[in-house]
Amino acid sequence: MTHDAPAPVYGSAVTKVEPFGVDHIPDNERHGKPSSQFFVWFAAGLNFPIILLGFSAAWFGLSFTAAVAAIVLGAALGSLLMAVMSRMGVRLGVPQQIQARGPLGFFGNFLPVAYINVFAGIGWASVTVILGGKAFAELTRLPFWLCALALTAVELVVSVYGYNMINYLQRVLTYVLTPLFVMITVVAVVRGGGTFGADPHAKGYIGGTGGWITFGGWFLSFLVAWAPFASDYSRYLPDSPQVVKRTAWYTGLGNFVTICWLGILGGGGGGPVWVKPFSGVLRG
Repeated sequence: MTHDAPAPVYGSAVTKVEPFGVDHIPDNERHGKPSSQFFVWFAAGLNFPIILLGFSAAWFGLSFTAAVAAIVLGAALGSLLMAVMSRMGVRLGVPQQIQARGPLGFFGNFLPVAYINVFAGIGWASVTVILGGKAFAELTRLPFWLCALALTAVELVVSVYGYNMINYLQRVLTYVLTPLFVMITVVAVVRGGGTFGADPHAKGYIGGTGGWITFGGWFLSFLVAWAPFASDYSRYLPDSPQVVKRTAWYTGLGNFVTICWLGILGGGGGGPVWVKPFSGVLRG
């Protein structure tokens, strides 16, 4: 006598509000492909703050070669961390923050994980709304507050609908933003690209080693800030050895490619081009 698995109540529906919250995802709700993790993290990395981090290499007085090495190492370590945590989402079927209750306990989880989760969420939302709002205001000539309000509304709607809509939107954003950032890369390299040597007289110079470690640490911390969310976007995937392995690879690759690409672009490929347009944003 066989018993059929119950029909999923959520499945792959994009326009249905995610019903499970932080609960464990049952087997009949598992769906999707590991490749979805590439789109989630690749699109998440297609943003201007990484470029802004990149051109800070000159402020530290680093050479172009040292800057590239620091970016690659920081991105590699952060991507490895994200890959491991994304695997855990497939195996356990719960968000990263809930997983941390096992080793840390319910109350012990508050400070190192729950606090970081809230702090990082507010921080990322603020950065996205401020930079995105200013960019839309420049393009449309609408008031900044209106553009920021519109972006906030979009973020809230997507977050309410949850997992499937986030995955769908990130795939769409990958296809839309990649050509735009390729064009930005070409223009930046043509107009301001070039390598540079070490400058001990730079304003932020703290020694070759100190500057290199700090600069690379910035790119590592960029990905560490995503760590409390690593399993959130993989916990619906089917739990099988092949899916677990491929999920880790796609997650790591999606993070590594965008961090290296835009970080190096900001450093040597187009740093001078970005300083003037974003100086007003940074002051604001």
